[in-house]
Amino acid sequence: MEERLATRLGAGTPRAHVQSALTALRAMSSDTGLRRVLTAACLNHATGSGFTAVPPPLVVRTLPETAVVRGHPEYPIRWLPTGTGEILCSANGHAFTMAAHPKILALLGRLNGGEPCRVGDLLREYAGTARKGGRRALPPVEIRTLLAKLASLRALTTRLS
Repeated sequence: MEERLATRLGAGTPRAHVQSALTALRAMSSDTGLRRVLTAACLNHATGSGFTAVPPPLVVRTLPETAVVRGHPEYPIRWLPTGTGEILCSANGHAFTMAAHPKILALLGRLNGGEPCRVGDLLREYAGTARKGGRRALPPVEIRTLLAKLASLRALTTRLS
C-alpha cells in the first residue's frame, strides 16, 4: 500500500511522509465518533433529498392517542446500527440516535409503509418487552416521544381527531 500511495503522490515524496499519512488515515478510520458523524452526514444527505440546507424542525408537540399519523414511503425514515446498541436514525435531513430496540425497528418499518395509524394503537402494539437480544422494556412514553419527534421533522403527517 505504501508503494501505491508513494506512486500517486510522486517519486520525490519522502517515505516518512507517506508512513505518517497512512498512520493518520488508520487512526481516523478507527475513530467511532468520526464514523458516526460521517454516517449521519450520509443519512442526512439521503433523507434530505441531497439538499445541504433543510428546513428546521417544527416545535415538538405531544400527540394525543386519538391522533392519526402516516409516514411517507417516497421519503422513508432511514436508520443504520451504530454497533453500540443504538441506531442512527435520519428523517428529512435530521439525524438522531436512539436505542436499537426490535420493536422500534418494527415501528419504523411500519411507519415507512405509509399506512395511517392511530397513535394509541401504535402505543399498544409496540410498547412492551422484546425478547430478541435479551429482554428489554419499551415504555409507551418512548414511542410517543419518537412519534412526536418524527412529526416535528415532517417525517409523519399528523391528523388530530
